[in-house]
Amino acid sequence: MEKLRNLTCESVSNSENLDKEQDEMYAHKRLVTLTDNVEENFFSLNVVNGRRELVHISKACLKIYGYPPENFLAEENFWFKVIHPDDKDRIAKLDENLYKGEKSIREYRIICNDGTIKWVSNKVIPTLDKDGKLIRLDGYTTDITERKNAELKIERYNTLMYQISHDLRGPLNSAKNYIDIAIVKVKDETAINYLMKINQSYDKLEHHILSLLDLGRLNRTEVAFEKIDTIPFVRNIIATLDGIKDFDQIKFSTDIKIRDDLYSDRQYLQSILYNLINNAIKFRRNIPDSFINVSMNFENNRIIIRVSDNGMGVPKEIRCKVFNMFVKGGTESTGNGLGLYIVKNLVTKLKGEVSLESEENKGTTFTIALPINTMTDNVNTPSS
Repeated sequence: MEKLRNLTCESVSNSENLDKEQDEMYAHKRLVTLTDNVEENFFSLNVVNGRRELVHISKACLKIYGYPPENFLAEENFWFKVIHPDDKDRIAKLDENLYKGEKSIREYRIICNDGTIKWVSNKVIPTLDKDGKLIRLDGYTTDITERKNAELKIERYNTLMYQISHDLRGPLNSAKNYIDIAIVKVKDETAINYLMKINQSYDKLEHHILSLLDLGRLNRTEVAFEKIDTIPFVRNIIATLDGIKDFDQIKFSTDIKIRDDLYSDRQYLQSILYNLINNAIKFRRNIPDSFINVSMNFENNRIIIRVSDNGMGVPKEIRCKVFNMFVKGGTESTGNGLGLYIVKNLVTKLKGEVSLESEENKGTTFTIALPINTMTDNVNTPSS
């Protein structure tokens, strides 16, 4: 009787193990079916005594690499063999972090079977055992060639826009200096009147050129964080606007509580403040106590920047769309309607928010809320 009981228990145990194996085989089969029908190339490797044994790679590898799964299964380091030579050292160093259990997302070039070069994004998730030893790698590879080519075109466009703008500003600034000298030297009122109109036209042209530069910055893919000394930074921006009409009729003030603790993209922040202060100058009221105030402070664990004035204010009917492209601030505006659009998009790139409060014939306050960043939070370095 006891023997029969043991045989029954053994039979039940074997049946349960068989059911478990069948369930695992079915789940694996479903996973393979799923991964073989998507564009991403999925793969799994076991790590045994430091050696990587590929246990699965989806059929998408043929479309991405031009090589069938058999090539990867037959040769342990075949995936590394097809990496572009200029990227191999970088990827090898990143690979070391997998042994620490750190996920890895990297972008690099590969050389396909037909000799073409592609860009891929590769995400790898490591699994460690209870002793902290790497035992498995799972991940997927995506073809990002189209995105990289688009980024390259944008970069070339930005370089071209910068070069054109730079080349235009040089001779225009020289002409501007001669006009300023002529206005002082010339005595004929008619001639002075024409020179003043030429000067105003120059200011408009310079504003358009700066807008071109700002639009180029919108296409920049990376945010370059660096430490900014806020007081001279703001003062320099204000100083660059001294050629605008009525600049000397405005009292400028700053209330900057953030000194050297600000980390942001210098070019982005400069464009944001330049456009906001420029708008405040252009839309001043003809009153003796015109003012513009720029403040920076920490509030609720965020960086708060405000640009306030007592100017004309934003008409109620356009406040909800003032950040849209080509929307001008009112009938008095002589701009191109890009300034606040650029501000909104640059603030968004900095993962911040911008809002305004305005009342006609009383003034406007633009408020920018940015996350607090530190140099250790950001790996990108300032662009040249």
